[in-house]
This record gives sequence, C-alpha cells and structure tokens, in this order.
Amino acid sequence: MLVKAAEIAFELLTLMKVLRWLKKIGFINVTIVR
Repeated sequence: MLVKAAEIAFELLTLMKVLRWLKKIGFINVTIVR
C-alpha cells in the first residue's frame, strides 16, 4: 500500500515536471511566432 502511494506521488511529480516543460516550450514557440 505504501509502495503504491509512493509510485503515485512519483508519477504526479513527473507529470508536473512534464507540464512545466511543455509550458516553457509553448512560451518559446509563441515568442518565435510573434
């Protein structure tokens, strides 16, 4: 049970990092387009 919770927490952290990266990439793309 504890292991499962740790896995979910790790997945959430990874997801947040990916979303942050996508935001950065999107911001750069918008800047280039403009």
